[in-house]
Amino acid sequence: MMISRPQISIVITTCNGSRFLRQQLDSIYAQTMLPQEVLVSDDGSTDDTLAILEEYHQRYGLFYSSNPGPHGVNANFMRAFRLCSGEYVMICDQDDIWWPNKVATLYQAIRFANPDTPVAVSSTREDMDAQGRCIRAAHSYPRSEGWESTLLDTGCSQGCTMVMNRCLVDRVLDYYDTKPLSDELMYDVLVSLIAAVQGQKINLGIPLMSYRHHADNQVDPIRTHRYTFWAKVKDMPTYYPFLLDYRIRELAVADALFESETIAPDIRLFLSRMTQLHHESSYRRGLAIIGSLPQITTGRKWKIRFLTPIVIVLKYLQSHLSLA
Repeated sequence: MMISRPQISIVITTCNGSRFLRQQLDSIYAQTMLPQEVLVSDDGSTDDTLAILEEYHQRYGLFYSSNPGPHGVNANFMRAFRLCSGEYVMICDQDDIWWPNKVATLYQAIRFANPDTPVAVSSTREDMDAQGRCIRAAHSYPRSEGWESTLLDTGCSQGCTMVMNRCLVDRVLDYYDTKPLSDELMYDVLVSLIAAVQGQKINLGIPLMSYRHHADNQVDPIRTHRYTFWAKVKDMPTYYPFLLDYRIRELAVADALFESETIAPDIRLFLSRMTQLHHESSYRRGLAIIGSLPQITTGRKWKIRFLTPIVIVLKYLQSHLSLA
């Protein structure tokens, strides 16, 4: 008797990824639970990527489609979402290594979710270098749900750690097709925001993969230089230790994106505050906005109020004195 596989699609996007692609694919086909479908959307590769995909098509039945490109990360992932057929869709990069229990763990976490609600589940990761050596050990965190745990944390919604249900996939595609503002967000930010604001976003808090850092990463490339004090200052959030500046901008985009949608009043108020903060030129008024947020503890508010002026002075010195 043949046992049917769960309705799971793994979608991968590639673009000149031949260097690490075999390791990524081998880790998928070594899973304790195999998906029904592994689908690759290629964005105009000119290296050996297509030859490798054909090899895995012949060996395992992998499906791939080449799109003369490049069209960019967002467009390529949206194309992959359109091509896949699974009720549950797992997002995959071209250069990582999945741990053997990744598919099974994510599937068990999402399989009983309401199919009529947009749902995403994410995990965490270990970090490795181009040679596969661990450069930052994986950490586990308590499982969390609720919109605050996603909107106030940029580290729990990386695309390659997530699984979506079909309802969320369809909604993401609808937003991307009908709301041009969606393309101002990275595809995984859009996925996580729609899930957290309109449905359910679950953060498992456990590592299920090794994320590879190398010079050709589209996002989060490994640093090839010493991370100096002034480089750290440049990367600090203006309102320290609050959200990074780019995250505040993302939430302001989300506020505009969901403007005509019915969402919970507390989420609406929070997003409107982030829009105000994004456009605020006075850091004193910005601190007042942060001080009005019930989602931030009193202790953290005092820390932000005390440290922000110091960080602003340091950022001024870094910028005007060209300190590296």
